[in-house]
Amino acid sequence: GSRRCFDLSEETCILTQLGSGPDASDEPQFYSVADFVEILKYAAARNVKVAPEFNMPGHARAAVVSMEARAKNGDDSYRLMDPDDETELLTVQFYDRSSIINPCLDSSVRFVVKLVDEVVKMYAEAQLGLDVWQFGGDEAKNILLGAGYSAY
Repeated sequence: GSRRCFDLSEETCILTQLGSGPDASDEPQFYSVADFVEILKYAAARNVKVAPEFNMPGHARAAVVSMEARAKNGDDSYRLMDPDDETELLTVQFYDRSSIINPCLDSSVRFVVKLVDEVVKMYAEAQLGLDVWQFGGDEAKNILLGAGYSAY
């Protein structure tokens, strides 16, 4: 999910968005653990608190596509989409359900626990506590199209 390029199959990367351009760069397209720890330390030295946002269940396409690729390789322990779910919907960003974390799956719960645990570790490495964060929880389904919520 950290690599973006123009690959309609999304086998080598996920599609570009928000000005990321059509070609995958050789440069990292994400913050490493060391980068994030450095950001935390820099902010703390200036009395700025960094509050991470875990935006889910919507806006999670990179995570969902990445965990689907992981499942295809034999590890579905963090799968975020139920392969048996045939729900048809469209998100505000005009994606299907592959951009929404299914909160009903045990594997989704494992994923969120793992995600938060890893972020807590980075704060600890920066010698900071993680005492505030935000879970997004918005825009999972485009209610302006079709029957809206009455379709459920």
